[in-house]
Amino acid sequence: MKPFLLLTSLLALCACDAFDEARLAPAQHFNVSRDQDASTGTDESIESTPMLDAAPSPDLEDPLDDDGPRIVGDASSLDPQDHVPSKPEIVCDDEDGGVPTDSDEDGALDCADSCPLDPGKTQPGICGCGQLDSDEGGGPSCTSLRSALAHRWRFDGSGNTLRDEQGNAAGTIQNATLSGEGSLALAGGTANQHVDLPNGLISRFTNVTVEAWVTWTGTGSWQRIFDFGDSTTGIEGQQEGGASYLMLSTCVNDRTLGAGFATDGPMTAVVVESTQALTANVVHHVAVVIDDANDQMRLYLDGRLVGAGLVTAPLSSIRDVNNWLGRSQYKSDQGFAGSLHELRIYEAALSDAQVMLSFSSGTDPAFLAD
Repeated sequence: MKPFLLLTSLLALCACDAFDEARLAPAQHFNVSRDQDASTGTDESIESTPMLDAAPSPDLEDPLDDDGPRIVGDASSLDPQDHVPSKPEIVCDDEDGGVPTDSDEDGALDCADSCPLDPGKTQPGICGCGQLDSDEGGGPSCTSLRSALAHRWRFDGSGNTLRDEQGNAAGTIQNATLSGEGSLALAGGTANQHVDLPNGLISRFTNVTVEAWVTWTGTGSWQRIFDFGDSTTGIEGQQEGGASYLMLSTCVNDRTLGAGFATDGPMTAVVVESTQALTANVVHHVAVVIDDANDQMRLYLDGRLVGAGLVTAPLSSIRDVNNWLGRSQYKSDQGFAGSLHELRIYEAALSDAQVMLSFSSGTDPAFLAD
């Protein structure tokens, strides 16, 4: 070999050795640990930490020499996405092992959504699923019902004392007892079974809403669900004719559900009849609203407005010393035949939407549980 070619070959060999030495030097590097997702077979980065080896490999030279440290690596070529911890993803299956679903399409899978049919909520909140927690949400809420509620009777327990769960107006059950199953059954006719509530129940209000859940047997006219007022005898506890009252009857004039308001006998009475009759032996929601600002008496059946009339006299014109459930101020009227399940009185003229909300929430709703 010619001397010139020999010298060139030796120089190239030395350069390659120096490159290999630098490439293999154990200087600073990234230690990336990975976990493998068993379901996908792919690796997910968990952490990326710069670190130094504790000791160089025995077959490599110390990267620190007399001339100081040498830069032997560059992390700029690494993909940053490989070093960002991934968020855990909520994955759940339906009970039958099917594909996870999002029934209300709110972005939360049903298995992680406590209100899977309410696109506005993933948690029940104060008012429960399907209901607004505040009137500011664009409609009525249970909060407005709670704040206006003055009295509530659920007919639970046993014995002949009816507890007021909202106010201080416990009632006394006459000639009957609570069933222990959340209702009070009244025989009707001349059995004189009824509930006597305390005096002054509604006359102190400017506006009022009285609502109840009842089951009626379907026979008899002018039977009272409630009758708050006094009779023509002027004696508390006695029937004769109606003097002043706010009442709700299962059937007026042998036709349909009806409400009445009077200040001084039948000649002053305003009677509002429903467009529908009560179905026998079916639980119905009924409500009467006195709206002083609009001079109205409104009648509702199962949450819907079914009648309205003009009432200009104030509630204070009613002398409510005979506040009865299942009994009329009129001696000739039969008692209520059926069952009472719940009755509430609000110190407010509930709107159509609020009455519907109360009806749809049913008896013993979660927002009244406390």
